[in-house]
Parts: sequence; C-alpha cells; structure tokens
Amino acid sequence: MIGRTSREYNPSIVGAIEKLRRTGRYKIGALTNNYVFPEDHPYRDDGNTKALFDIYIASVEVGMRKPERRIFEYAIKTMGVEEPSQMVFLDDLGGNLRTAKEMGLRTIKVPLHDPQDAVRQLEDMLGEDLSLSPSSKL
Repeated sequence: MIGRTSREYNPSIVGAIEKLRRTGRYKIGALTNNYVFPEDHPYRDDGNTKALFDIYIASVEVGMRKPERRIFEYAIKTMGVEEPSQMVFLDDLGGNLRTAKEMGLRTIKVPLHDPQDAVRQLEDMLGEDLSLSPSSKL
C-alpha cells in the first residue's frame, strides 16, 4: 500500500520504503492485486512502482489474488524467509490482513488517507526511524 488512492503515491510510505532499502538490512517486497492495462491507458504502470521494491509479486502474473492463502504462501517462499513472522505485511484491506496474520505474518493496517500511524507502527516493529526529513525528495 503506497498510495492515498490506488493511483497516487503517498510520500510517507514511499519515504519509509526508501529509508528501509538504504539500510541494506531488509528485503522489500510488494504483493499487489493488479490488472494489465493497454499501452496508452492512464493507469498503466510505467515501471516506477516496481523499481521501489526488491521483489514485486503481481496477481496478474502469478494467477492468484489476495486474500487467497496460496498467494501469501508464494510471497513467503519468494521472499526467502525462514519463518512468516520475519515478514511485515501492510495493506488497507482487513481481509488481506486477516489471511496474512492467520499465516503468521506480522500485519499493519494502512488507511488510505492517513498512513502516518502505520509508519509509526512499522518504526516500532523494526526499531527504525522512518519519518520524512525536510530534505526528502519524493
């Protein structure tokens, strides 16, 4: 969940992702339910979203969708973790979070219009400062 809407980047979430990547201590992945849009469609991803992540799992490419258990099993395997509890899954939908939690992942709900609390929860879980600095460019 990186946007205020499904099409708009949220600076605090993108900033947190970038800070975590810079530490070199985390593998950052995306698990998204998506569609393939025609070349000239305004919602077509230009590749910038994928570039934020080390691993990008798109439902349209793997033939599974959240909240199916098997897409979470696929994500756990793809991320290469030994235990699901080593992963933190952020999402805006309760059903997706519920399945992830049942499978042992740590979860954080990200409200579309106010992700700050989610960023604070992630900071607490990881012990990292993920706040945006005034000089951050997004």
